[in-house]
Parts: sequence; C-alpha cells; structure tokens
Amino acid sequence: MAIELQVRESVLTHTVSEWVQKQLFTMCVPTGTPAITVDHLDVVPGSVVILPSAVGGIDIRLTAAIYTVNAADVLSHSNSVPDGAKVPTGEVHVTVPLAIDGAKLTVGSPSNSVVAPGLPPLVTGLIQTRVGATISPIAGTVLFDCAPIASALEAFLPADPTLGLGDGLVALRFGTAGGTVSQLGAGQEWGIFLDADDAVGLLLRQVPSEFPTKVNAHWKPNGATPAIEADTSYDFEVLGVDVAGIDVNITAGIELVLPRTLRMSAEWDVDLTGLVDFLEDTAEGIVRGLVRRMLPNVDHTGDKSFSYDFELPAIPMFLDARPRWANITSSPAGMTLGGPVQPGAEAPRDVLDARVSAFGKPSAWFNCRARAESGNGSAPTHFDASDPKVRVRGGVTLIDAGAICGAEVLAPNAGLPIKSITTDGVGFDLTIGQAGAITSDVRVIVRTARGVRLVDLGRPVIRRAADGGVDVAVYYVDNCLYLSGVHLKLAIGETLTKEDFEPVPLEVDGWIPALGAGRGLASHLASIDRLDPRELITVRGHGFRVEVEANDNGFAVVPAVVASAETMREVVVERAGRRAFEGTVRVRTVEFTWLAEVGPAEMAAVRDVDGSAYLNRITNGEKLTEAFDPLGEVAFERVGDERVELNPQPLPPIDVPAALRMAEAAGVRDAMGAQFLPGIDDSVALVTTRDGRTLVVSDQGVTGEWGGPTVGMIVDGNFAVAQSGSALHLFSVTRPKDVRLRASRL
Repeated sequence: MAIELQVRESVLTHTVSEWVQKQLFTMCVPTGTPAITVDHLDVVPGSVVILPSAVGGIDIRLTAAIYTVNAADVLSHSNSVPDGAKVPTGEVHVTVPLAIDGAKLTVGSPSNSVVAPGLPPLVTGLIQTRVGATISPIAGTVLFDCAPIASALEAFLPADPTLGLGDGLVALRFGTAGGTVSQLGAGQEWGIFLDADDAVGLLLRQVPSEFPTKVNAHWKPNGATPAIEADTSYDFEVLGVDVAGIDVNITAGIELVLPRTLRMSAEWDVDLTGLVDFLEDTAEGIVRGLVRRMLPNVDHTGDKSFSYDFELPAIPMFLDARPRWANITSSPAGMTLGGPVQPGAEAPRDVLDARVSAFGKPSAWFNCRARAESGNGSAPTHFDASDPKVRVRGGVTLIDAGAICGAEVLAPNAGLPIKSITTDGVGFDLTIGQAGAITSDVRVIVRTARGVRLVDLGRPVIRRAADGGVDVAVYYVDNCLYLSGVHLKLAIGETLTKEDFEPVPLEVDGWIPALGAGRGLASHLASIDRLDPRELITVRGHGFRVEVEANDNGFAVVPAVVASAETMREVVVERAGRRAFEGTVRVRTVEFTWLAEVGPAEMAAVRDVDGSAYLNRITNGEKLTEAFDPLGEVAFERVGDERVELNPQPLPPIDVPAALRMAEAAGVRDAMGAQFLPGIDDSVALVTTRDGRTLVVSDQGVTGEWGGPTVGMIVDGNFAVAQSGSALHLFSVTRPKDVRLRASRL
C-alpha cells in the first residue's frame, strides 16, 4: 500500500520565485559606503529551476539581478534614471530547499551567494546578508500537509516518507519505491495518489474485522473513472441445513463532489443460481441484512445500494498560492484526487517612477463655506509674508517605490526640513521665510527599494504683488450653497406665488442611467504616440464624448469611461483625416463591477479588510457602519464601528487637492471641483469649471474637453463606493492587464 503527494514542478518554481520577487520589491540594502548604492534587485525571468541537491534532497534555485549606481552616476542624472539602474552589475544566486516534516512537505532554510566582480567585498557581503535576512521567513513554510487528508480517507501513512523528483513533478512518497512517475490527470496541478491497494481500502475499511466471511476487493477502473469490484460468499441455511452458497457482488464508483466530498456509491447483487423459486426472496432478505451488518457505517440509500462520504479537509494557502479540490482520475495503478493551484497576485517588477512637483510661487487654499463663517465666502486678495496660510510646497511623488530607504537634501540646503518621507513621496511645506532664504536649487537624493534618484526641485519664486503683498497662487473651492427661485424667496422672506409651485423638469437620476452602467463601468487611460503635434483626437462611447489634443511631441493621453454590458461596448478612438494610427496605444484599465445599492449618504468611506467591504456613511446626521455580505439574507449587516476605522468623505468627492493643484498648474483659475479618472490617480484630472464645462487636464496642461457625466469614486483595495442620484453604490474593483480599444478612421 502506498500514497503519494504529487505537485507539478512549475507550481513550486513559480510560487517560490514570485514570493522571492515580492520580498525583493520592498528590500532596502545598505552598502556601507556612500560611493555605491543598490538601486534595486529583480528575479531574472526564466532563471528558476528545480534540481536534486548534493545531500539527496531537492532544491529550487533562482537568480536575482543586482542593479547598483555610484554617486557620480546619480548626481549626473537630475530628474532622470541613472545608467546603473538599467544594466545589472552582479547576481544573487538563491537556493530554497524542500524538506520533510512528518507528513508535511515544507521549505527548508534558504541560502544565497553573490557574484559581482565589479563590486567591493564589503558591498557584496552586505547584499548577501540583507538578502538572506529578507528571504529567511520562508523557512518552515508548510506547502502541503498529508496527515489531514489521510485521516479523512481513513488511510494509513507509512513512516519515513521520501522526496521524489521526476516526470515534471515533486512527490512526497509514503511507501513507494522506484522512479517518480506522474499520476496527475487533466486539470490537476497537485494531487494525492492512492495506489490500487489503498484505493480498494476505501471500501474494505468499512467492513468490520469481526465479519465472519472474507470480502475480496479488486481495483477495476473504467478508464479515468475509479471503480471497485468486491465479492463475498455466504452459506444459506434452512432449518440449520446448508442449502446453497450465495455469492454477493458489489460494484462501487468513486466521485468527487465539490467543494470537498469524496463519495463512494455502490450497488450489490446476489447470484441465486441453484435456489428454488420460493427461497429467492428469503435469500435476498438475508443478504440485505448481511450487507447492512457488513457495512454498518455507510448510508444505505436503497434495497441494493449504499454510499459513503469522506469529508476532505480544506487545503491551506501557501506563499499566496491556493490549491483546490477539483476532480478525480484513475489508472490501473490507482487513483488521484486533486486539482489546480491558483497562483497569488503577480509579483511587482516595476522600477521607481519619480514625478517631480518643483517649487513655484507660494500658494494658499480656501473654501467658500469656511470663509463664509466670518465673511462673504470669497477668497482673500492680499497676503502678507507672515500669513500662516501661505505656504511654499514642492516635492516628488513616488510610484512603485516598494519601500522608502531614505532621503537626503544636498548642500547648501541640507538643513531644509522635509515634511514627509513615505513610499508615496517626499514633500516640503515651507513658510515664506524659509523659502525666501533659499538661493540655489533644492536637490534631494531619494533612496527607495526600487530605485535611487536625484530630484531637482528648483527654487521657490517669491515676488511682490502689485498691492505690496506676496504674489500667491490661490486655490479656491466654491462649495457654498447658492439659493435661487423659490428657495431664495423663502430665505429672504418674499411672498410665494402659484408659479413657484409648478413642477420642474425631472433631472437624469445620476451617472449610472446616463452611462447605462447598471452592471458597472471601466476606466481606460490610453497613451497614444506618433501623432501630429496638436492633433485633435476624438473618443466616443455610450454616454460620453471626449476631445483631446496631442502635445507638441505628438503624444496624447486619452481618458474614457465605458459602461459594462453583456457584450463589450466599444470605445472608438478616432483620428481626423481618415488616417490610420501609426504609433503604439497603451491602455491602463480599472474595472468597477456593481455589487449593491447601499442607500442614501451625504458622506461615505469604504475599506477593504481581508477581502470584505466595510462601509461608513452618514445620512441625516446618523453614522452607520456596515459590512457587505453577498450571501446573507440582507446585503449589508450593521456592525460596530470599532471593527474598522473609517473617516467618511463628502460625496461626490469634489475637493481632491492633487487634482486641483494639477488644474492650477494648467492655468485653470475657475475650477469648481477636480477629480482623477476613477481608479486611475495622478495622470489625468477632470476639472469642472464655473461655467459648467469639464476640462481634461494633465501635466501637459489643458488637453481637451469631457462631454458626459463625471464619476467620483472612493477606492480602497478591491472595493469602491460612488454616488449616483440620491443613493450610494458599492462596486468591486479589478485591474486587468489588457483592454482592447478599436482605433479607426473618420
């Protein structure tokens, strides 16, 4: 009798290499010298292999490329990527051994070695130490535990299992000998193999040991369908005299009932040859009682049938991979039950993208409601240098930083205080006095796990205004309530007339019906190159139309919002003059799938906690905290707000500072509100102006005009909320790699 756990090599190599890459993505490496800095490390695609080890075990081996930069390289690449960040200067060779712990397939202690002839030994030693510390938590990871599975099957696991490698798989072998041969079937990336003896044991183990007659069982699969045939004999007596021997035949089939039940279903019959007719019913009744005594623990589903269920254990995740029970297959050698292994999220490999917001003139932020508490709501027009609201801001936004490893302001501005250093960016928030003392460009070396960059923020521009104060860029959000018609009459005490009570035209109830987005929507951001300078590109789809102008280099960034439908709705990108697109169209996409209507809300927030959506909303002054349960009797369950901390925001989000700053930088002075394309931050802002237009704004300035409803999404992890009409709606969020946009001619 023998049992094997079998896992395809590709599952283990992919899972381990992706796990290592995820650790490298957030790893800061000290070098012990300012002359050399590690820019980043990446697992080399295709480098992972699985091989026998020198001590008779199995190793997973992979290579990571080391990218380093020297001080001169960094200082000569202001606001750009150093040369050293593009070409590897060495390699780290990582070995992850597989191990056995009882009935478990586990991971042993990993090791690594550095090969980088061009780097000093001090640096290579520190790299090796840091990589070792970073990947050491993988030691002891349980990949599969066979004990709960064997227990569920009521099977015996022989002691002292061994590891096998061959035929494209790794096997944890209990009682098997010879070469490793794959027993995995179609759709199986892992499985538990029971040899023929263990397979028939599923039936035989249901027969009590004290049963007086011997049951013979044989493994008789029908191709890939498992089956057992069994028989026994019984001496039939009448008045204590043997009349005949009765043969009982049993045929049992085995199936996997999802999610994780192994069901053995059997039928039995008797051979009544030689019995006189009047004894047949008596004989079958005796045999029926015999079978019920022979198999006391099964479910007798009929006069001549029974079934027995083995409840299989849930298979835990390992290293973000999730094995699943899915099917069962068989061969003359035995049967295998298992399924696919769902991989975890793809490990990130992007390098640092540093987006500089240089110092400019001072700025001040105001909103109408706050100003109206002590005045008429308008923004001030005169500013003194001592005004605490006047600040000089600059910094760098970091995308795909992995981890922040440090930031250093270079001389002669080394004493300049940094307000914030996070993986999202490095920022300065200075007073007029601090900014006025700066006489040379502010340069900062930013070190992250995914790159080292020299950021040149320039110097602040402090000028006198015509009124003798400081020239300040004013950011003003006009969020006051403006009354008109009957509401204004009521507010100032005028008499109402019958005309005031005539019905007004009905408004479109939100953007969901306007876009036809009852199923959800997708945000697309297309980047198109090789256009004519200042060429106009038109984008149209169901419920919207956008016109965007290419920049002087013939490059355009085109936003689109498309409603989801049973069939794909086209977004048509058109170029005037009946000309085809000659360049590359790259598309970033975020998809929002409608889940539920939550209810009314003036303010709201959403949080993704371990794959569940928690919402806070304020309606009629009451704060509600709810958890989304798609399988419950009600979609939203009231929960205590102590479960998750949430800060509700106004709906729709109209005061997005980064989007408003982009609008101001583009010269938009009458912005009523600004927000980024849903789910796609910081690239393109949709800016609503006082005259009701919606402008498309990017770092290139005002590039076009948006025709259609705007959608304000609050996004966290895999969930988002948005208001349409008077109701708050919940969406799931996915970020697919590729979305097809059709390029056409007019």
